Amino acid sequence: MLLFDEAIYEAYDGIELADAYIDCGYFSPKEFHSLAREREKLRARLAVCHWFSGNLSLASDLQQQAYAKSEEINDVYSKAHILYEIGTLQLHWDCNMGIKTIRAAQNIGKNCPDLQCEQTLMEVQLLIGLLIKAIVENDEKEMDSIKRKTKYLLDGYRSIPRVYEEFLCYTIEGIYFIKKSDFSNAMTSFLNSLKRATESHMKNLEWKALFNIFQLYLMNKMYTSARIYAERTQEILNQALADNPKSSKTLKLFLDPVFERLDYCLNGEDILKNININTSCPMLSILHSGYLFIIMN
Repeated sequence: MLLFDEAIYEAYDGIELADAYIDCGYFSPKEFHSLAREREKLRARLAVCHWFSGNLSLASDLQQQAYAKSEEINDVYSKAHILYEIGTLQLHWDCNMGIKTIRAAQNIGKNCPDLQCEQTLMEVQLLIGLLIKAIVENDEKEMDSIKRKTKYLLDGYRSIPRVYEEFLCYTIEGIYFIKKSDFSNAMTSFLNSLKRATESHMKNLEWKALFNIFQLYLMNKMYTSARIYAERTQEILNQALADNPKSSKTLKLFLDPVFERLDYCLNGEDILKNININTSCPMLSILHSGYLFIIMN
């Protein structure tokens, strides 16, 4: 389920509670530091909730607040963790800046034991930025390098599974194959991403995998299969709008390019004749011959 409204409420409530305890002043320096760290982790989660519900501006403001607070308490984990999320959000409007910020986060957190379990996620998010940049610049050599690094990560996940990172890697791989016009391997990658999403019961991943498969079937003029995946995608997203009345306006705008393509397909219309194929998508995504492929929110 995509319960952004509920998650936002819980995060605000948790931050307010943490502030109240901190204001009491009844804690040792170690306890204060620990509580302040958890508060900024909550603020960072709140930023992600707003980001995933389409309010990128508010998400960015909250990230900057969380980073400033983490610097005040001089917490290496918080600084690195929040900074790589700032970098991933920056990829939406300035790919070079986002890449630079994620690399700065990696440098800050390279010797932080608490961050070890997040190192591969930072690497994958960096690869997303590098892939988008390479596609924009038509850099075939860099795309091949990203594909090799993705394969290396996927091989490692066989012994230490990380579902979210695997989903992203398979999506990166699928987009790589699309840019190489290898649609058979692209489909295999997207189906693998769908498998990871359904195994984890993460609807926020599942709809993206379904949508990418829908677009690939459509691009190959396999209309019956495309329609099946379009219907499944639309069902999840319509439920998300219904479950999040407070966020529904920003969420709908965020998802507009997706809903446009779903609606045209399910109404039996030619997508490419009805959609401005150069229209940008607010999510991290790529366009290929007018077809949209989503990587992450």
